[in-house]
Amino acid sequence: LITCNPIFLERVEGVGFIGGEEAINWGLSGPMLRASGIQWDLRKVDRYECYDEFDWEVQWQKEGDSLARYLVRIGEMTESIKIIQQALEGIPGGPYENLEFRRFAGTKDSELNDFEY
Repeated sequence: LITCNPIFLERVEGVGFIGGEEAINWGLSGPMLRASGIQWDLRKVDRYECYDEFDWEVQWQKEGDSLARYLVRIGEMTESIKIIQQALEGIPGGPYENLEFRRFAGTKDSELNDFEY
């Protein structure tokens, strides 16, 4: 709805340009860095957490303007949905309840509820 709106595009396309070298010098990271033409994501480069177990693409744009930052964010939401779907498919079957449930030892009138103001 917004992505193709001519009024939105007029306001963000070519506005707020940040080049790749500037982004690095300013210490930008994440979507801000990737929207400036730097195709770098810690989750791919450093095999962060379990991201290497999923099929996903680094979202980046070379333009460096506000529209590029918006498109990177939109793309990341799409990739996040892909990751979540893959993670859900990988959850093993079986019981999910915590069978070792333990009640909190305190009573309703315990010292934890005794506040002095």
